[in-house]
Amino acid sequence: MDYTPVQKFKENQGVTAAVAWTPTTSTKIVLTDFYVNTGVSPAGTFQIRFGNVGGAIIAAGALTGSTGFGFGFETPVYSGVYDRAIFFETGTGSSTSGWNVTLVGFEQE
Repeated sequence: MDYTPVQKFKENQGVTAAVAWTPTTSTKIVLTDFYVNTGVSPAGTFQIRFGNVGGAIIAAGALTGSTGFGFGFETPVYSGVYDRAIFFETGTGSSTSGWNVTLVGFEQE
């Protein structure tokens, strides 16, 4: 079975949580890689979660201003639940200059 790679990009301003990837109806997300970076002045924490802002944490960390972080999963992260979105949350210490996340993976029926 072939899968088409999907790449999603989301920008957050300040302390907020937002949907970064909403799967197509009746599919599950399989996450293979992610990249997080900050603008000129933000420094603070981030979380990438399945489900909602209270959902299972995929990744969490802290970055200083003008930095980035990328990670490729050796074993992809599988949502296991149909129609379950991925949220990108920026936390304490974040400013308004911007956080970016790029999620890479595919959707499975």
